[in-house]
Amino acid sequence: MDFHRIEPSSGLINFLAYINKKNNLKLINNLWFLDLSNQ
Repeated sequence: MDFHRIEPSSGLINFLAYINKKNNLKLINNLWFLDLSNQ
C-alpha cells in the first residue's frame, strides 16, 4: 500500500491501530481524543 497516497487522517488512524493492535480500548480512546482535537 502506498502510504503517501493515503489521506493524513487515515494514515494516522492506521498508525494508531498498529501501535495499539493489542489494546483495543486504548485505540478507541485515542480515536475519540483525535475526534475532539479536530473539532
